[in-house]
Amino acid sequence: MKRPESVWPVLGLIFCGLGAVYLAMAALSPTDGRGWLGWACALLLAGLACLLAEGGRRARRDRLRALGTPVSGRVESAARCRYLTFKTKERLGSPTVRSSPWKARCRYRWQGRDYLVSSCLLWDEPLSGASVTVYLDPRRPRRAWPDPDTIPQRRSL
Repeated sequence: MKRPESVWPVLGLIFCGLGAVYLAMAALSPTDGRGWLGWACALLLAGLACLLAEGGRRARRDRLRALGTPVSGRVESAARCRYLTFKTKERLGSPTVRSSPWKARCRYRWQGRDYLVSSCLLWDEPLSGASVTVYLDPRRPRRAWPDPDTIPQRRSL
């Protein structure tokens, strides 16, 4: 499975999966399944909203990457996202490792003003103080995206 860039697709899949289970329970209920059906619809709508939010985030990222102005920035700080923990195996037979992704806060300057932007989820620790490329919308410089491929990371063991 590809590692997610944000929490939205994970939440979307969880809510849609739960909605499907509740929908099956409503359909297979020997009595009136309307109680299950309400929960199923609510969970499916929440899952679709999360997946649509992720689609919008990706569209903005792709638009900034294609049409945005690249500027130089610096990784100001890095923090672990403890709310999202995955169990991973590097190879078959190796022990299971629990890992949490990182987010980098990047500072960039545009027309004499400093701005801060957060990166997507990074799976190795970003190096603080490192140089990074940030793509921004010149008309709205707060709308920016730091390119994760340009963020130097300390490889985990």
